[in-house]
Amino acid sequence: MDAVPVAELKVFQLRIAQELGFTVPRSVISNSPNALREFVAQHRSVICKPIYHGLFKNADGAFAVHTRRIQATDLGDDLQLLACPSFLQEEIPKGSDIRVTFIGKEVFPVEIFSHGKMPLDWRVPGSHIAYRICELPKQVEELCRSMMKRLRLTYGAFDFVLSSTGDWIFMEINPPENGLG
Repeated sequence: MDAVPVAELKVFQLRIAQELGFTVPRSVISNSPNALREFVAQHRSVICKPIYHGLFKNADGAFAVHTRRIQATDLGDDLQLLACPSFLQEEIPKGSDIRVTFIGKEVFPVEIFSHGKMPLDWRVPGSHIAYRICELPKQVEELCRSMMKRLRLTYGAFDFVLSSTGDWIFMEINPPENGLG
């Protein structure tokens, strides 16, 4: 089986990340209205993310589903919640976002920042962001390389939140879109 479709599975990524020793946000994936509401009630701030990659293409073009904050009031319609699973995570208070791209043996870590308020999802069009090269802790690099090996990838773009306390929190890995794992 091609490595990329398997590597795209965000739930699988989180499981591997936890097994390898990454710090990951508390998460729930469920279509149970009660479980989703309970998760939101237990955390100060919660985000909703796509379970699979967030890029969709159809005859009209391409569009993306971006991460967004969820409030208890967003979870009022049981029929909508029952229709398909939702992927919720605790929101990590950001110091900054980090993108670490691996191409073969090369590694390119960058910090993503804004001169204004940092958007929740820096990939949203119109976000006023900038990039600067940053240092990648050796332990994080080793974990990333272990994950790449486990997923059988030669390219991967890891997304982290560098928490306000300086912790590197694994969010996801983005394999290549063209299927060249």
